[in-house]
Amino acid sequence: MFQNEELLNHLETTSTIRSTLAVFAEWNMNIAENIQTIGNYRYRPADGPQSQFGLPVNSFEQDDLGGFWKGATDADVVVDGGIDDDGEPLAFKPIKEKDKLLYSLEDCFGRFRPRSGINKLRFFENNFSHHTNINMVRRPRYYMAHKDDGFKYWSSYRTEDGTERGIANTLINGQFYIDDASPFVVYKELVPTNRIVVKMQTNVGEVDLGQFRDTDGAFSDPFYGNINKTTPVKWKIQSLKNNSWIDIISFNANSTRRDGSPVIGPDGYVELSCFLMVSLFQRSTVMYLSRQKNTLLLRFFQKPL
Repeated sequence: MFQNEELLNHLETTSTIRSTLAVFAEWNMNIAENIQTIGNYRYRPADGPQSQFGLPVNSFEQDDLGGFWKGATDADVVVDGGIDDDGEPLAFKPIKEKDKLLYSLEDCFGRFRPRSGINKLRFFENNFSHHTNINMVRRPRYYMAHKDDGFKYWSSYRTEDGTERGIANTLINGQFYIDDASPFVVYKELVPTNRIVVKMQTNVGEVDLGQFRDTDGAFSDPFYGNINKTTPVKWKIQSLKNNSWIDIISFNANSTRRDGSPVIGPDGYVELSCFLMVSLFQRSTVMYLSRQKNTLLLRFFQKPL
């Protein structure tokens, strides 16, 4: 075990020990004045390369002449308008203003966002929620979305031209694909950062309540375990450099954390960070801190890529 002779002597010969407090500050760099564009790409890999949206977009275009992202955070509803004088069918597609009020991608880039811990309910056929229990703190907690929520979340689920998007309802070669779930933010000026945080709704908790029962019999806890987790398996995080999207990191079915646990845990919190471990002897500018701490390793954060 590591020992510091100077520290050991101080502990053995001093009647009192006084600790020195350290304050760590964190700055959220999502400053509203620096945000240029927030959007979501229409990316539909299940359509194949022959589709306009079958391949990922590798460059960012503010005008979006190809229609890859503008309007892809909205949901519409098709209203039958009958037929016109020429016998052609009429249809109206007003934007679902309620969805814009309840689920906001823009709000996800606000300052002082809390760590995720709640889930927003959405209705789908043949799906169900769960009852409250004594372990609800370690179980998924569901709330109804409200237009006055202090912190709103974004839902990738949307409809466009009568088709459901942003939900894994397309199965090809044993894999489910999620259409139109590629949110992004573009800043006006470079953002200095050493950490990227991604939060997702997993719909599972940390406690297994055992078997559940219904009219068809017993089944395992539907709100526990990786098999019930509703999170992506194959996904990536990119950064924008010279108007080109560059991969920072990508994940697949074999990806794990260093300790072997899943990349996305029950809390849906994924954090990427970078830092340098530098000895005080290698940084003369910080030697004044304390000569007694000459073996302490400090973290000097790198500049952004």
